[in-house]
Amino acid sequence: MATMTTLPFKYVRPIYVVVSQDLPKLNNLYDMILNHRKGSSSKVLKKTKTGSQIIASIVRGLNTHRQGNDDNSNNKPAYRISIDQGNSSLGWRQYPNVKKAKSVKLIIKPMVKLGWLEKTQGKHGKKMADMFYAPEGSPLRVDWSYEKLEYSPPKVVIKLYDKRDEDDGGYRSPDIAKMDSPEYKKLLKNHYIPQVEELSDLVNSHSYSLPYEDYQLRRGFVGGLEYRGGRLQASYQLLPEEERLSILIDNKPVSEVDVVSCGMVLLHSLAKQPVPDVDDLYSLVESSLTRKELKLLITAICNKGKLNKHRWPSNWKDHSKHPKLGPIVAKTNYRQFCQSLLSAYPWLKKFLLETKDVALKVQWLESEAVIKSMFTVLEAGHGCLSVHESLIIPKEAEAIAMAAMTDAFQEVAGVTPKLKIK
Repeated sequence: MATMTTLPFKYVRPIYVVVSQDLPKLNNLYDMILNHRKGSSSKVLKKTKTGSQIIASIVRGLNTHRQGNDDNSNNKPAYRISIDQGNSSLGWRQYPNVKKAKSVKLIIKPMVKLGWLEKTQGKHGKKMADMFYAPEGSPLRVDWSYEKLEYSPPKVVIKLYDKRDEDDGGYRSPDIAKMDSPEYKKLLKNHYIPQVEELSDLVNSHSYSLPYEDYQLRRGFVGGLEYRGGRLQASYQLLPEEERLSILIDNKPVSEVDVVSCGMVLLHSLAKQPVPDVDDLYSLVESSLTRKELKLLITAICNKGKLNKHRWPSNWKDHSKHPKLGPIVAKTNYRQFCQSLLSAYPWLKKFLLETKDVALKVQWLESEAVIKSMFTVLEAGHGCLSVHESLIIPKEAEAIAMAAMTDAFQEVAGVTPKLKIK
């Protein structure tokens, strides 16, 4: 049995505010920042709660000792921090009083120009972020005391349609204005949020051998709601397959029921094409690539929304931006691959040209079917978790889960999926 990760986890993300006795020190730093900004602005500059919280958070992050620091034996901080200068993390999940990415930049830029921070190279986790270092003598190297507050992020998030530039993170920030609009606010309140809350309550009525205290699911959309993504999100989904299969649900061993070639099956549904009766839809494409490589490449083509005329998109060959896709396109002849792909699926080229946001539409169908399946399994009295197009269930519930997924995909997408048990 694989060794499980044992890191502590609590889904409520804490906010730390500076205690009253250290506020004068924070205000002094804020005054220096505003004085620096006055030199390049004719506007009257004032302190804000947002600015104060950003300064407090940066100072705390720089001065917090973390496991893995070079000077670990002395319990000394590394004076480094990753800072997302967009709303996706700083402005939304951790700091609810920050509404615009500009608020973060107005604090960061003066800190850099004053020499308090130095921008360095690096990435934070799977998301790109700016890495900063507080050099020797920086006034940000201070030991303040903090009060811990609690903030629970939203259960359903609609993100902006447009991605940020790769140099500024490369992913989408929450669309706060859309979520606050009357149309979407009503839909979120009356359907989507209650749905996720009810599903989370049912999930939490069972026990799981995972290092998490709360199995609160979230749902993420892009640019809207219906047919705009909507996959369920939870931290346990990041576990590798071998660890997922070692989970115990209600102290019982588990299986993972997976939809074979789910993305391709749902593409057929969207295109109103009959699904070929084969064990694996990817096997119809003649290629020397492995199935995993083939799936990644076809998914990238569908996400792009069209087939180029003569060659792979030039940025796909950049291994730094596409470490998995780059090596695949480097060894794959474009014309031959497209010919093989369209030989298997002659309708695909026209469908991609005529259909916008294929990936989001596929995710919508998948998520709706999976949620329906989860409710069926949970209401039958069995614990259940999901990872995209698969369900993790006790082995004794395999038959119920397979029937639930078959019925749900037929109802939502009009297709009968082929299922496999891991």
